[in-house]
Amino acid sequence: MGDPKTHECPSTGRMLCASVYRAGKTPYERFLRPQRLSQQQLKRLSSFPVLAIVRSAKPLPGTWHGTTVAVKILVTPALNLVALRETHLGPQLQHPHIVQTYATRCARLTNEYFDHMETHMDQHSESFDVHLLGPITMSRSAAGGAPGGGRQLRPVSTTETSGIGVGAAVGNWVTLVIMEFCDMKTLHIAIAKGLFLANLSWSQRVANRALLRTAAEIARGLHHLHSAGVVHGDLKPTNILLRSGLSDRRGFIAKVADFGAAHVLPAEARSTNTTTWGTVPYMAPEHLSAGRISRATDVYSFGVVLWEMLTQQMPYSGMQPGQVAHGISHGTLELSWPTGLPAPMDEVVALGQRCTSRDPARRPSSSDIMLELVRLEGQLRMNLSNNRNNNNNDDSTSNSNSNNNNINNHDNYNQNQNQNPNNNNNVNVNTGR
Repeated sequence: MGDPKTHECPSTGRMLCASVYRAGKTPYERFLRPQRLSQQQLKRLSSFPVLAIVRSAKPLPGTWHGTTVAVKILVTPALNLVALRETHLGPQLQHPHIVQTYATRCARLTNEYFDHMETHMDQHSESFDVHLLGPITMSRSAAGGAPGGGRQLRPVSTTETSGIGVGAAVGNWVTLVIMEFCDMKTLHIAIAKGLFLANLSWSQRVANRALLRTAAEIARGLHHLHSAGVVHGDLKPTNILLRSGLSDRRGFIAKVADFGAAHVLPAEARSTNTTTWGTVPYMAPEHLSAGRISRATDVYSFGVVLWEMLTQQMPYSGMQPGQVAHGISHGTLELSWPTGLPAPMDEVVALGQRCTSRDPARRPSSSDIMLELVRLEGQLRMNLSNNRNNNNNDDSTSNSNSNNNNINNHDNYNQNQNQNPNNNNNVNVNTGR
């Protein structure tokens, strides 16, 4: 006969003390099903070093050492090598256009941990031995590099895992990544909102400058990865985050994020084999057909991102992933690039077409892309400035000729205005640093 002071939890099969069972406050209901927590309990959780409300691969807002951060939490039944790549690479990649990783944790949930949570669920205890969760050692091969070496990740502490989401159980693995908080969401959302189209705030020419500036920032982040021998492996608009900033009229800066599919190229190697897939519409032909990735496969993905920014459309929308993969790998499916764009946007199209070439050798390097985009933005800025100066000169000439009743010159001025209907809307906004 069982202990009358204990009851079996129907969710987990574990024996719980009677007071916990009667209150219906099992670990699943109090800690692993946080959507059922009261407002008071949520408020108490918010004071923890890391606020981890649900299990999700999507970053969540939280606090860490008094700083607003994004917290990514993965609870998996087995050790997640994709997550380990992110925990290994993220802290080592420091650049203004790469989302900064402040800290990472990875550990296995144990019976002792749940016992502690059942006993101290109403307390703010910091005395629990973090080693009850058990650290793991990750080799370099887990990060997509060559075997050998390794480092031990610090165990997850009680306060860092007290809000882990639905599905956690003894034996599960918890991976936690504490990252820079990018408050303006993703490039995908910005494109969907028409950021790179004319609106009440700016003309199409200023919107084009915003596109070029954003694309150049992505290229800078990508170039930093490639300089470190890292292939991102899954570059797409949802993996490009935007953080608010006042450096230019856009109000944000772009940062490359998410290194779960990244690989470290072996020394002196230009490419490597992988079984990890990215997102099909952004994958290069050689990645899809041969499992071969390189810096050039990232450049291909960048080209698709550039196409999306230019067209405001999702690549191969309405098609099944299998159809897209077959079409790209066999050369029967290609992006339809816009035509007839004014200079220098026509050169942006040409750059994107080179990036998405089927031949990796014909694709430009990330360094070349970065320099080309900076040049094109400078050209567009100069065009805006020249147009404004021409408008001022035309106005002055028109006033002078009008005073002299010079009808011919007056007609020429009107003809010039008709040929350039956007001149009155051209404003030379200084979006440079």
